[in-house]
Amino acid sequence: MKEKENLSKRYKLSHQIKDIISIKHPLTSEFLSKLESKDLKIIRAISLGEIPKISRNERINALAAIARLGGKKEGEILGQILSDHNEDTDIRAVAAVNLSFLPTEFAEPVLLKNLDVDDDMLQFKVIKSLGRIGGENSLRELDKISDFKIEFVQKQFTFAKALISYRLGLERDDLPFVKGTDRKPGKKEDLIKLTMKQLKSEDITKSLDLLEDSTFGIDLDKNFGFELNAGRAKWNLLLNSDCVKKDILLSISEQRALIGLLGRYIEETGTYSVQYVVLTTPHNTSIDIMVVRTDGEVFYSGGANIENDIMNFSISDIERPGTAPTKVTGELTEKGIKFKVVIPYGRRRNKRIATNMNKDIFSKNLR
Repeated sequence: MKEKENLSKRYKLSHQIKDIISIKHPLTSEFLSKLESKDLKIIRAISLGEIPKISRNERINALAAIARLGGKKEGEILGQILSDHNEDTDIRAVAAVNLSFLPTEFAEPVLLKNLDVDDDMLQFKVIKSLGRIGGENSLRELDKISDFKIEFVQKQFTFAKALISYRLGLERDDLPFVKGTDRKPGKKEDLIKLTMKQLKSEDITKSLDLLEDSTFGIDLDKNFGFELNAGRAKWNLLLNSDCVKKDILLSISEQRALIGLLGRYIEETGTYSVQYVVLTTPHNTSIDIMVVRTDGEVFYSGGANIENDIMNFSISDIERPGTAPTKVTGELTEKGIKFKVVIPYGRRRNKRIATNMNKDIFSKNLR
């Protein structure tokens, strides 16, 4: 107790620290890079729970900050918290989630060490992070696990293995292709405007700095990306840098790929949150495309073929309660994307009803 009191007296919280733990602004890399060494020391101490009179939410915000700093020291702190069985389980789960912001070499070993835990929510978060940063070691350990009884854990488990295999370009079928529905034009009053334009490099850099989520283990290209507008909603399609550098059409025609992320713009915070990932699988004369929500649910799918350096594609929604009927066809070239047929509906059909379990799961402040 005396040690904590001494820490409290020694560490005077600066305005920057107060901003971070109260989240009055987006945690941009530019902001965090300006922190002085004494502030970094305090953020680490708050993260470890060493300073008294710091609330649970303030500590969670501090954990988010050190994750975005992304250094080895920060990785060790998050790993220490995750591995501490005397620590609050929710805080351990927060540490597990934030490890997905760190490089694989820092995060994977400690996540694997904590893969076999009794708490379902904590295990869910560990699996989720392994999907985002894991490599062959993670896939090997996940393959040793049998199916889960809880649906949301099973779905994330399947998705995690798929993310790793697509990221590594492996010939596995962890997430089978789901065919989209064949949509036809409906009433004009039900349609919403859909547009896409290529982003400037400075806009991509800005959106990357405002990205709230992990980059799912891929480097995102800073020069080639797109803005997608659907009614009042706006997304940025951020592309896998390795695929872009190699030639995006050649890359997706040669092996499976996690081709990019769709980050939705959140007006309330001025940040972007990854809502979907885009996965591609090549065949002899065609390419399967799946757009998968970050909980592992396939939302849109379609196909493409490449001829004369032009990729013609067609994507539609997966029929299910709550979906917004959609069909988009077009072509991708080195100059960008051009739509041919666009059928996006503003009205959802047969809205799904969330279960109490799902409400409980996703209302927790453990993202």
